[in-house]
Amino acid sequence: DAAVTWIDEARGAPELRLTDVTFRLQSDYYRHRFGLRARAPAELAGPLDIRGDFSGNSVKQRSQWEGQLYAQLDYVDLAAWKQWIDLPIEISQGRGALRTWVDIGGGLVTGALADLQLNDVKARLTPELEVIDLTRLSGHLGWRSWNNGFEVIARRFEAVAVAGREFKSDEFSLRLAGARDGKPAYGELRATQLDLDALAELTQHLPVDTGIREALARFEPRGKVHGIDGKWTGDWPPTQYQFKAQFERLAVNAVGKFPGVTGVSGAIEGNERQGSLKLVGQKMRLDLPRVFADAIELAEATTAATWTRANGRYNVHLSDMRFANDDVAGSLHGTYTTDGTGPGTADLTGGITRAEARQVWRYMPRVTPMTKEWLRTALLDGKASDVTLRLKGDLAHFPFRDRKSGTFRITVKARDTVLVYAPGWPRIEGITADLLFEGPSMEINSTSSRILNVSLGKVRAAISDVERSALIEIAGEAEGATSEFLRFIAESPAAAMIDRFTDGMDAQGSGRLAMRLMLPFDNTAGTKLVGAYQFRSNRLRVDPDMPLLEQVDGRIEFTESSVRGQGITAQI
Repeated sequence: DAAVTWIDEARGAPELRLTDVTFRLQSDYYRHRFGLRARAPAELAGPLDIRGDFSGNSVKQRSQWEGQLYAQLDYVDLAAWKQWIDLPIEISQGRGALRTWVDIGGGLVTGALADLQLNDVKARLTPELEVIDLTRLSGHLGWRSWNNGFEVIARRFEAVAVAGREFKSDEFSLRLAGARDGKPAYGELRATQLDLDALAELTQHLPVDTGIREALARFEPRGKVHGIDGKWTGDWPPTQYQFKAQFERLAVNAVGKFPGVTGVSGAIEGNERQGSLKLVGQKMRLDLPRVFADAIELAEATTAATWTRANGRYNVHLSDMRFANDDVAGSLHGTYTTDGTGPGTADLTGGITRAEARQVWRYMPRVTPMTKEWLRTALLDGKASDVTLRLKGDLAHFPFRDRKSGTFRITVKARDTVLVYAPGWPRIEGITADLLFEGPSMEINSTSSRILNVSLGKVRAAISDVERSALIEIAGEAEGATSEFLRFIAESPAAAMIDRFTDGMDAQGSGRLAMRLMLPFDNTAGTKLVGAYQFRSNRLRVDPDMPLLEQVDGRIEFTESSVRGQGITAQI
């Protein structure tokens, strides 16, 4: 029942008075043990239970002592105690219950274990790190440091940041060591569960490698990971590693040559030589900025892949990928190889069982913005089936203008398609066509369609180079009533091109039209037109004030700037 007053003139700290003190000290040669129970001022702590077990020669050489200090406090204001004792880390605020074991060596704190139940915590682990601000911190925590590294462990750990972010894991351990004495840096990470959103934020407050922190900031991983077991050797990115984990609703940003993804679950296991991956995606988003201008949204996707690494090259085998959304459903399999210096080499085969023609533009790789916009506005409706994909070759040469360098080929069977090939021109409807994307070119070859009330024969639309060309060429043939062809001219820019030459014409009978349009994407006023119409025994009135012409035969040829007749005969 003693009372002790602590006056520390070296620190200039205020007087500290402890009451109800029980103290025991036992020294055996170089081993010194003590126990202290006391009551501190209520604003500082509840009842104190402090014990120590140290070895050392002399109190004058405390920097050479080693041992362990134990403390139990049912209530403590951690920040207030730094007036009298050196805490292992900078704590500016923190209150609650604490039981801790602190290891001391060479006059420094080298490790600590603690059972915590704290509130309103503000702390900084090292001077260069950001302050961590928590409303609640609980669990069993451990920390140990040595000359070139540190280790952190946690059990039943839960922390809630002021911003509302939760850090939680039943089991967690992180061990990091820098290179020393010819041995490379290494690290180990194990956890039953990690919230990646929280982990990326937490690393801003931990003394981890700058490369790791920068990678987390760039990739911004999100989602939950379970059953994590990983280790690595070397500075980041490491030269040797092994890992395994399961993940849920995983998301990462696209960075450089690495794709981005959102909404995938599955499992991964591997090392620097080989590995495997299984994915299941719901409401998945795939971001491949080097291939597609916009991210691909998938309602569902599944895939299984394995990879090997040898001589600096990664070989990925995609055994079975299936995907579907409102626009498309299909599958893909094949291989991909890369050494990290270029886009890699692919050998992929795919098939699509269902597709919406009006959404083709979303899935076209590496096309010019003008081509993409033309596909978006030109294909208004229609269904596609029996779609095949073949991609083979070094992707540095994509889309393989030299056929010897690789293969890029997509074939599509389309039906009930509507094509608005240029503003102001009558649309082509009811199209049954084959679409072909081969190398840099695109072709639409229609065998059946109609324009106005005329059935069309063969119609071909082509872009010679979807990456470079600013022009689409359309050519077609049709047979039908001459009156419908006159209507086609009247309702299209062709009328102005030929100075409205056909205005006022009235015809009965039929004929055959052949026409070719060359439409610049960015300047439809620069459209080139070449065509010819063959009359077949028509009745034609060129102008209301002119007599009716009977048995009109012959040919009218026209361009965007001229009209002329060839071999025209008629009876009056």
